[in-house]
Amino acid sequence: MSESPEWQSEECHEDQLEGYLKRYDMLAGEWCVWYDGQEPIGITFGVEWAPSNEKAWIGTILIAKNKRRQGYGQAIIGEMIANFTSNQHDVLFAGVPIEKLSWIHFLSSCGFEQFKVEEDEAGRSFMIMVHPL
Repeated sequence: MSESPEWQSEECHEDQLEGYLKRYDMLAGEWCVWYDGQEPIGITFGVEWAPSNEKAWIGTILIAKNKRRQGYGQAIIGEMIANFTSNQHDVLFAGVPIEKLSWIHFLSSCGFEQFKVEEDEAGRSFMIMVHPL
């Protein structure tokens, strides 16, 4: 997280992490740390069922700074897709702040498609993306 200031500006700063994690308890999702051998390379959060549409969602994916642009993110997304598929899901969603074009491009490179744009309670726009499974 400390290597992702852009994510921190959207989600939470390091000193707010405990409260941030508690907010996600109600979703009964799963935080995963991903490794290459013994070296941690990424963190993800995914849910099997989101209250917004009762579908599976990827909520977070962070890759270690020294491992970016080497295929690790795509491989992790691929593993998550395989896990959701094996759990009988037919679609996987992700939401991205509309101005985070690099995040949208990354998810597009992983097979996600633009679905629609939504606004949150604060009036911020998000690109909702979908990956058929």
